[in-house]
Order: sequence, then structure tokens, then C-alpha cells
Amino acid sequence: MAARTAAEAVWEMVEDYVLADWNVGRGKKKCKQSPKDILFMMLGALKNCGRWDTVSAMFEIDSSPFQKMIKKYLIMIEPFLYGNFVLNEEKRWTMNQLMASGNTFTNFPSARYATNVTFQHADRPSGNINEVKKYFSGKHNFHGHKVEVSVLPTGAAVNCTDFEPPSVADVAMFQHNASFHRSAMKKLQDESVLRDDGPLTDQFQDDWAVLVDEGYQGLEGEFRAIQPKKKARGAPPLSLEEKRENDRIS
Repeated sequence: MAARTAAEAVWEMVEDYVLADWNVGRGKKKCKQSPKDILFMMLGALKNCGRWDTVSAMFEIDSSPFQKMIKKYLIMIEPFLYGNFVLNEEKRWTMNQLMASGNTFTNFPSARYATNVTFQHADRPSGNINEVKKYFSGKHNFHGHKVEVSVLPTGAAVNCTDFEPPSVADVAMFQHNASFHRSAMKKLQDESVLRDDGPLTDQFQDDWAVLVDEGYQGLEGEFRAIQPKKKARGAPPLSLEEKRENDRIS
């Protein structure tokens, strides 16, 4: 009952947008499923999808038309969902709001959000062999994309980049997304009076920090990035104090 109630709440938010944009205009085809039912199917596919044929069988629809329908629906609804559930959260949760509500990171309250990349399984891309190879991950042993996601201490995502090939370094993806980070980390006018005694505050007095993992080495020269220290090749092992600090960041 709770899951049904949550799904109903989502439908109430998107109903007007979907009815105005789904399956309208030239080239529209009659669809057996209602826009509301497709929303529930889409949510089920996103939550449980390992193979399209497995999920489509749950709804007794052939895999190929089911996949096309869900992808088309996602393309239609994505701008609305991203604007309302991602962009609006970034505007809503300023550092003033995070501190006032007690929603800062426990160990590093001067960090506004954390950033990392995630790998997403994808169909084998079309094109020549060199183009196809770019999207194959030897680590995961299948084709896919990397995207960078930034998340507030509340758990809400505030940014998600376009995808990149698996070979693109994490730090390079952060730099490609520099315009977002510079804007999101910048202290607002009324935030200059907020307490900020975290790492790198002297070098970046006008910025809040971002938490990243050890794959972002060297980023602190450009951004106020709090990251674990990585043992350099040929260098002695990290000290106990350095390991403890890494644990606090992680």
C-alpha cells in the first residue's frame, strides 16, 4: 500500500506535464497502456531492470516494444523530473538551510555536497569498432557510461552530468563540469557570517567545500576539494594519522 501511495503521489506531480507531452502531435500512435500505467512501468524498470525481457514479462509485454515505449517515455519526462527533483533541490538547500536544519556532513560541516562517478550498464553502441571500444569497461566486462553525480548531506542529488566513456578519468569529468561546481560551491552573500573552519578555508575563503574520493588527486589546486590522501608510487606508507583522516573523509 505504501509503494502504491508513493507512486500515486509521483503521478499527481507529473500528470499535467505528461498529458500535455505524451503521445501528442503528428506521428502519434495509439497506445494500449495509459500514461499513468507507463509511469509505474518505468519506475519498475528503473528499480529492477537487469534485462529488458525480465521486466517486460512482469507486465506481459514483448521485450522490444516495451523497451521502446519506456525509453520514449523517459526522454519525454526527464526534463520535468530533473528540473523538479534535482535542480530545485540545489536551489532549495543552501548552506544556510543545511546548517539551520542540522543537515551538514558530520565530520566536515563546511562541505556543501559530495561528488563521485557511477558506472551505468548500457546496450552495445552502434558504429565502427573504435567507437564501440570506447564504451567497453574492462573492469566491469560490459559496455556502459560514466556519469558524475553530486549529492547533498540530505541524500538529494543536485547535479548529474551527461555520460562519458569509461576511459575518461574521474578528475577530468569534474573539470568538464567546472561551471556547475564553481557556482554550487560559491558562498552566497548572507553566508559569509556562517562558521567555516574546515580544510582549505584560507585558500578558498569565498567557497564551500566538496567531498570527493581518492580518484580526484590534484583537484585541490583548483577547487576546495576535501579528499583522502593517496600513497604516491615509491613513497612510504601512509601514517596512522593520515589513515585516520582518510577514514573521516570516506
